[in-house]
Amino acid sequence: MARILLTLFFLYVIGNTLNRYKYYWKRFKYSQLVPIFMGINIALVVSYLSVGSNSIMGKAIWILSYPYCSPILLVNALLMFLIIGKIRLRSTKINYLASSTLAIYLIHSQPVILNVIGKAIPVLKDWSFDNVSFLLLIICYTLAIMFVSIFVDKALQPVWSYVIRLGNIANMHYYKFIGQQ
Repeated sequence: MARILLTLFFLYVIGNTLNRYKYYWKRFKYSQLVPIFMGINIALVVSYLSVGSNSIMGKAIWILSYPYCSPILLVNALLMFLIIGKIRLRSTKINYLASSTLAIYLIHSQPVILNVIGKAIPVLKDWSFDNVSFLLLIICYTLAIMFVSIFVDKALQPVWSYVIRLGNIANMHYYKFIGQQ
């Protein structure tokens, strides 16, 4: 839990710093950022799949690239912030789905879910014919986890609204009690 909070805090600091120095990063074009982002990610996937997960090089690529606080992942997150900062969307559907991103992150990072994901990866590898089909299965599996997390978040929305109302009522009574209203 502490690692998740630390990661969220770090991402907030990155976002805040990007906002504070937006005059600097605004000069980067979308057409420059996307190829860099895609290139890094394609290189990571291809390098990992080409050397295999059991080799020393595969393990080194995994350790340096995929843990939560790896430098490559942080550069990836920074590029993602810059790319998303350039996109101007006015879609209620996208906003509806985007409002569940924290839920997706928190749900998929729970030990029980990580255990399920960890057990599913070898099964998906067995089902695949080659690296491309394995990659497609991973993408489908990731999308399924994402949509299940969104469903859970949206199903619990009335509960969160009720808890927020109770908190507002308790807050109002507290301020009345201490005489600051």
